[in-house]
Amino acid sequence: MQDSETSASKCLSEGLRDVDESESIMVFLYGASVNRVESIPRTIADFDDNCLNRNFKRATAEFIVEKRPRVYIVCH
Repeated sequence: MQDSETSASKCLSEGLRDVDESESIMVFLYGASVNRVESIPRTIADFDDNCLNRNFKRATAEFIVEKRPRVYIVCH
C-alpha cells in the first residue's frame, strides 16, 4: 500500500503500523482489503533488495530462502 493511496487512519484500521530497521513487513491483500500482515525480524531473515517495494500477484509470487551467510528471502 502506498502512502499516497492510504491514510494513516486506514493503515491503523487495517492493522498496519510503522516498521523500524529491525524488521520487515509483508502485507497480503484480497482485492483491495488487507487479508493478513506478517512481521519478520531481520535477525531471523532479511529480504533481498529485489523484493523491496514490489507488488506480487498470487499466481506468480515465488519466494526462495537462501543462506548467504544470513538467511535471505529472494524474490523471482
